[in-house]
Amino acid sequence: MTFEAAGSDGVSQPIVPGGANKFLTFATREEYAQVRIIFFHCIHVMLKALVAFRLAEFDPHCAAIRRGLATVIPAHLLGLMTGAELERAVCGSGIDDQSLMVRFPSQTL
Repeated sequence: MTFEAAGSDGVSQPIVPGGANKFLTFATREEYAQVRIIFFHCIHVMLKALVAFRLAEFDPHCAAIRRGLATVIPAHLLGLMTGAELERAVCGSGIDDQSLMVRFPSQTL
C-alpha cells in the first residue's frame, strides 16, 4: 500500500509528493494516518464549497426570469400559481379549434 488515494474515476493519485513510491509500513503508519485525515478533510471542505456553489449557481438567472415574468404577472402572485397556471397566464389557453383556424388563417389566436 502506498500514499495514494483513488479518485472518483478509480485512478490512484498520490496524496503527498512521491506518494506512489512511498509505502505504508509500521514506521510510516502515523504519517499515513495524518495525511489521510488531512486529505479527506480537504475533500470534505471542497465538496461543501462545491455544493454551496451549485445551490446558488443559477440564482442570478432565476432572479432575471422572475423580473421578466413580473412584467407580465404581478410578482406577488407568482408564488401562488402552479406551473400550469403560470403557463396559461403567460401563453394563453392554446385554442385547438381547427374551424377557427380555417376561418381566420391570418389571425393570431
